[in-house]
Amino acid sequence: MAVSTDPETKAVLEALVAMNLEGEGLGDVRDYFRKKLVRMGAVKPTEEEAKQMAEAAANQPPDPQALYLQSASAEMQARAQKAQADTALAIAKSEETKAKTVETLANVNISAQSQAIKTAEAIARATTARPAPQS
Repeated sequence: MAVSTDPETKAVLEALVAMNLEGEGLGDVRDYFRKKLVRMGAVKPTEEEAKQMAEAAANQPPDPQALYLQSASAEMQARAQKAQADTALAIAKSEETKAKTVETLANVNISAQSQAIKTAEAIARATTARPAPQS
């Protein structure tokens, strides 16, 4: 035990010593320490022990902290997706506004040209319809 000051290492060494004790009535104690060493990962489980551990893990209720972290993670992902969607919507609205502005400017030019043509036609009619000045 004096080999290490690490509490986990000491626990493994103590369990190994207890698991390897020989004597009458120590079978249950050896089994207990073997299970403890398997749970700690210090001893490889047999196929049967591995199966029992898998069944025990499957039958255990979910960890409340793990459930909370999963739900918090899902909420954060949903918020990130909403933020991306909002950004895409803002970009689309900006592009729509630009397109409408271009259309308005194009119409203004056409309207101005139309108005200039109408004015020119009106002037032309007015000048051709006047009688020539008499001298």
